[in-house]
Amino acid sequence: MKNLKVLTIAVGLLCLQPYALFAQVISDNADATVTTFVINEMNVTKLTDIDFGFITSDISTNSPLLDSENGTSSNQSGVFSIGKFEVNATNGQSIELSDNSPVTLTGPGSVTEIDFNATLSGMNGTDGSDFGGSSVNTGNSFTLTDDNYTVWVGGNLTGVGGSGGSSLTVGEHTGTYTLTVEYVFN
Repeated sequence: MKNLKVLTIAVGLLCLQPYALFAQVISDNADATVTTFVINEMNVTKLTDIDFGFITSDISTNSPLLDSENGTSSNQSGVFSIGKFEVNATNGQSIELSDNSPVTLTGPGSVTEIDFNATLSGMNGTDGSDFGGSSVNTGNSFTLTDDNYTVWVGGNLTGVGGSGGSSLTVGEHTGTYTLTVEYVFN
């Protein structure tokens, strides 16, 4: 009888052994590294509005112009200002500028609409001047070499849709220009 008990225990162990091996095969693990890169929250600040000063009602022949790169103006009178924005982002990251140009300016009377077609210039860093940088195309991305980027906005005025405007109503005409800046991640 003693031998039968030993044989039963041995047979029982043989039966359990395949299950023990199978249990080891169905469990495994591996590690993954968790990473992220923290960037500055994007901030765009308007420093100066865009102001053409005084223009004549015949902009079909005298298209008023503000040059954001060299600070000149043409076909306008009085005090003018080129728009200026400051962008705070993360050095080494790519950004893209876009806007809502052309902007329609509306005013009093029956013939009121003027189109503002923006042109931009910009440079890395902050700059205290009223104009400057080099031409920047909206829709193109570029890499920052500073946490700050300065954008100047000039452009020209035309009649609605680029047509005439020889009988614009006298008075103030206004519209809202919007500069949008976003990170571009590759």
